[in-house]
Amino acid sequence: MVEKKPENIMRNPKFGFLLYADAYAAMVLESKPTVDQEGKDVIEFELSPTDELIKDYNLKPIPPREDYVYKVQLPVEFLLQLNPSPHFTRWFYLKTYNGAIPPQIRKLLQTELLQEVMDLKEAIRRKDMEIDVANENLELMRTNLPAYMKKNVFEIMKEAAPIFEKLMPDKKKDGN
Repeated sequence: MVEKKPENIMRNPKFGFLLYADAYAAMVLESKPTVDQEGKDVIEFELSPTDELIKDYNLKPIPPREDYVYKVQLPVEFLLQLNPSPHFTRWFYLKTYNGAIPPQIRKLLQTELLQEVMDLKEAIRRKDMEIDVANENLELMRTNLPAYMKKNVFEIMKEAAPIFEKLMPDKKKDGN
């Protein structure tokens, strides 16, 4: 038998694991940073749940493959990469499988600050979109005033016309 020494131990890359805040786990088959449909920074995982996760969360096989492999996008603010090594990659998600933050995590970390960071990023994203629309309208106004008027002013005027008519003095009653 070969004596165990660090130089005698061969390491091969293995699948990583995602550990949920309640200590359930899933094997990471694939992961990649991305932006979700709402523009939030997330890590997209393809995961194979452990038997304990399947049993205790009563998971069902996912069609069409009829296995338990699932894809999930988790917000980067609630993820910690405990070990980036390809030999022993481990992720820690500060929520449970169903998205709850357990009391023990709240005791360790100020998770409400993480949520506030997410909310502020969302507010910035919305403001950036508003700025883009305003810049687009300004450019349209500078380069094509009739198109700008048609897009932004005429619809308002069309809707306001009946209101203006009601506000105008009746010519028949005034005798003019």
